[in-house]
Amino acid sequence: MNFKKLILSNFLLISIPLTVLSCENKSSNSALTISDYEKLKKYSITETRHLNYDRFFKLATYLANDESPSIYFSRNAGQFYNTSFYLLSLELSKLKEHLNKKILYLMNEEVYNPENSISRFNFENILNEYGDILKTEDGQLGIVSNTKYLTNNKTDISYANFVDSKHELEQYINYLALNNNKKANVIMCDISFDDLDDATRNKLFKVAKKIILLPDGNAQPFKFINNDYLNWVKTEKDALSEEQIQKQFIEFVNSDKETLDMNYHNLYRLKNYIEIYNIDGRYIDFFNNEIENLNKSEYKIDVYDFPINVNKSYLDKGYNFDFNKVISLYDDINKLSNKSLLELLDKPQEYDKNKKNLIYLGSSLFTKYTSLADQGKYRVEYNLEASKEIEEYFDKLMELYPPQEYNYLFKLHPVYKGEEAKIYLSKLTKNKVPNPILIDSSVSWENILMKEYEKLKTNESILFDKNDFKNNNSKTVLTGLQATSTTLLSTYTFLVSEFNIDLKKSYAFLNPKNFPISNKFNLVFRDKNLGNDLKMYNENKKLMINVLAYYMLSNVFPSLDEFISTNEFLKREN
Repeated sequence: MNFKKLILSNFLLISIPLTVLSCENKSSNSALTISDYEKLKKYSITETRHLNYDRFFKLATYLANDESPSIYFSRNAGQFYNTSFYLLSLELSKLKEHLNKKILYLMNEEVYNPENSISRFNFENILNEYGDILKTEDGQLGIVSNTKYLTNNKTDISYANFVDSKHELEQYINYLALNNNKKANVIMCDISFDDLDDATRNKLFKVAKKIILLPDGNAQPFKFINNDYLNWVKTEKDALSEEQIQKQFIEFVNSDKETLDMNYHNLYRLKNYIEIYNIDGRYIDFFNNEIENLNKSEYKIDVYDFPINVNKSYLDKGYNFDFNKVISLYDDINKLSNKSLLELLDKPQEYDKNKKNLIYLGSSLFTKYTSLADQGKYRVEYNLEASKEIEEYFDKLMELYPPQEYNYLFKLHPVYKGEEAKIYLSKLTKNKVPNPILIDSSVSWENILMKEYEKLKTNESILFDKNDFKNNNSKTVLTGLQATSTTLLSTYTFLVSEFNIDLKKSYAFLNPKNFPISNKFNLVFRDKNLGNDLKMYNENKKLMINVLAYYMLSNVFPSLDEFISTNEFLKREN
């Protein structure tokens, strides 16, 4: 049994950034304190530049028109799936123009198994359209979760979020017959790339024509950049020039050597070889300022923005893509075709279009215990202090947002499905919320935002109204109990980008005060309670900054002092 992958798989059931959790965090001693955060605030970015998606679409154009194969090493994280499926849809839209090209998308076996008819995603239609490489010689697309499908059962290695060994990587390389003359474009999660052992990473360099690194959520600034890249920069004494890096790298790739003579972080400076993306890449300006203050400006790197919305206006800016085809592919994969938010509600008849909306964005913090002694019991039921605080939180919500005026919608974590979602909701709210309505938990929040924004153009949106953000108004307000959730950052970025508003105006929809910091339970680690309201609050603030500090310092996310404690929330009057 592969214990490293098993541990990560269990961690991924929690809807939190791997910044804090990664069992392979190479610089865990770099955790920020509240004092560190306060000191860094004087270097905050005060004027943020606009989000820019040009580089993303230039990348998509390159991938779609390149004859080389593509390999997507996916990670079981909603943000990675959304972005990689967007890239995949753009690439597939032109695949029939390149009949000899193949695309391999590696998927966590727990998420997709071709022997199981039930799946979170729909790959059947695209596999039929482009030919399944596992079933036909002239097939162009493969969705693969185990090496046994590529090697006629000669190997049996489950794919689980990253490539675990050089041997596993070689199975994919051999299947695509990659070598020094035939390379592949590689799309991978940033922290998965960082977690590769040196031998595997060096082997990847030998066959990768270009490496595209996408985030899994909020982990990139702290784990991938601060703890990994920036810590390395601080130890470097003599910087190589870009020409030296290029020369050494080409020599390595063309040689029989298995070890790269320089540190692989140098390759981040080869902008046409490794491209790093984030939902809001503007945070890198803060790090680049810090690098400049170290008198090491040659180590500055770029992080590019990627869009949440599969938006026609982006594709119309000189990029030769068939928008209708791209959106059709993306919707098909995500099971969104011809669906409205109303169809994603478990009780659409209870939805009142004359009311505003309050949407609770949930996490899996209070899922069932797994120990034999308590198996099947919900934490939210047996953690009495947390349960009481949550009950008071919902009481206060109904005071601030009366159910007579608001539809109460619940977008729970995907771990809660069907009847279990209803049971969990009743335990979470103590059945106090009248007419609670569940949103299909299998559909990502970002995809809901995207589809609802498109509906706004025809005045059919449930979430949005044409008068939103005027005079601090919004048809919908969000709330939740886990401010570290990636959905907050993606929502702020979406609103700022699509509605062309500043961060403060977006608070009408997503007010940080509606995501209080708990005084009773840990925001990240289950079952950890310090037994003191102030200590627990301060511990949670520390966790917040270790997840989100660099977005805060870059002025693309609310500052820490804009989030209040639950005790303060319970005293709110507006």
